[in-house]
Amino acid sequence: LRIARDAGFKVAFSLIEDLPYADAVFDVVVACDVLEHVLDLYSCSREMLRVLKPGGFLVVRVPYKDDL
Repeated sequence: LRIARDAGFKVAFSLIEDLPYADAVFDVVVACDVLEHVLDLYSCSREMLRVLKPGGFLVVRVPYKDDL
């Protein structure tokens, strides 16, 4: 977070269920290797969609048959 902040990006440290952003502010929301760790998938999904602009893109990746 510090490196991104130092580079001029606005960053936040929060739970995905409680994102500190207004409604419909992002063109793209990306969640890679995150959702398999959450306790309430419905709440997390709803929150990601809340901050996504209408017509925006939600990119999700979860491991499936990965060679760990």
